[in-house]
Amino acid sequence: MQILNLPAELLLDIIQSVPSVRDKCQLLQTCTAMRNFFSTHVRCWSRLDLSSYATLSNSILLRFLKENRINLITSTGTAVHGISELDLSGCWCLSQEMVMALTKSFSSLDGLFLNGYRLKGSNKLAFEHQRDHVYQVRPSHDLSSMAMDLSKKSTNRLKVPSFLISSILAQVPSITALSMQYQDISPSSFTEFNNLQYLDISSCAVSAASLQSLLRKNRLVSLKMLNIELTDMTWLCIAQFCKKLKCLHVSCHDVGRHFPCIRQALSNLKELQDFRMTRVAAGRMDGVITELMDGIRRLDVSPKMNIYPKGGGNGGKHPVKRSISSYATTEHDLLATDVSLHHLSKCHHLVELRLCFPTISSDGLHALFRSIPQLEVFELRQHKEEGGGRDYLKGLGNLINLNRIYLYSVSISSDAMDTFPWLPRLRHLTTTHGGQWVNEQRLMKECRRLESLEIGSTANTISFLKRDHHWLTIK
Repeated sequence: MQILNLPAELLLDIIQSVPSVRDKCQLLQTCTAMRNFFSTHVRCWSRLDLSSYATLSNSILLRFLKENRINLITSTGTAVHGISELDLSGCWCLSQEMVMALTKSFSSLDGLFLNGYRLKGSNKLAFEHQRDHVYQVRPSHDLSSMAMDLSKKSTNRLKVPSFLISSILAQVPSITALSMQYQDISPSSFTEFNNLQYLDISSCAVSAASLQSLLRKNRLVSLKMLNIELTDMTWLCIAQFCKKLKCLHVSCHDVGRHFPCIRQALSNLKELQDFRMTRVAAGRMDGVITELMDGIRRLDVSPKMNIYPKGGGNGGKHPVKRSISSYATTEHDLLATDVSLHHLSKCHHLVELRLCFPTISSDGLHALFRSIPQLEVFELRQHKEEGGGRDYLKGLGNLINLNRIYLYSVSISSDAMDTFPWLPRLRHLTTTHGGQWVNEQRLMKECRRLESLEIGSTANTISFLKRDHHWLTIK
């Protein structure tokens, strides 16, 4: 049966499930009938993600829109219905007028992504450093501002002034999800933000007063503001005005100093299901984690983790132009102990757990695995010098729903190697500095359900691996 013989609604569902604009462009070029289908059904582009085209210019974008019969409101007088998400993150060559015209043209727009940079990590960095807002690339003098990250180029940043974003929200009230990382937020009443339910302002330059003003009137269920220094008053605003939050991502550089306010905020967030706290430099996390409700589903905590250039200088080179081997890391301990694990063992809805450099015992983690067999995503990072130490994975077989596992400098025992093939839902495995028992060929042969495998710094020779294992990454 030819795909074009399918009912239109079913064919639309198939096309909408293709996330890449490049793939869709190749699809519509297969035949005239497919091109006509795209031209008559603008919903084919319902998720218009242009973030991978950093140098996209006004003229190229206009030609793309014209060829696919996606008209701007300025040329037709009527708005386009059918496009629900627009991602222009990192498209620094677009003018502010084009951003405004494009967003105003889509009457059914629900999600808008105007991040200063495309948030997909950098291929120049080792994959263990690529997860956003875990490691931060900093100069050796460590005098950069909170939002500074030398892996990003300020000259290649999409800059959308906050007054323009407010104007967009006022003219397109259907927008309920906004991501604007690495933008500058100027003082405002933020009245136009009141309809938002999902907001990401991570790494934005914003004053404490502006941030508190933004939080005072909101309908937010998801708030992400990583890499922003939070004051006690900001935490009190979260406790008082953000009681409906289901997702909260924050950075905190001194848990001890803000400890009472953080605990009060978390105790008021009765519906919280997704909590992430990064950049923890000091203070015990047990008191914070034990305030989380039993309904928590996702937890991600990590200490301050920076990447510095080695030596006295970098020769004027930008970090992403150098090998990651030219850099050193500083990794603090996260003071989360078995007390936190005991509390999490009562959280029977927990499906994702990410722990970076915790001060936990292997027995405590084993007990936790027995208590939460529903866990789907697990990440554990340890210091490299501890890679050959205790066996943190001896209870891994209890995680029968595990889908993805990320292990950095975690020693993988022979028992763990025997367990991986028996995890019925395991689709992705990442391991670095896993020790002598890591066997790439065995993992590929016996873990039939694996869809992707990332291995770094193994003790074995890897030159014999076949090229047809395209999903295998070796660093």
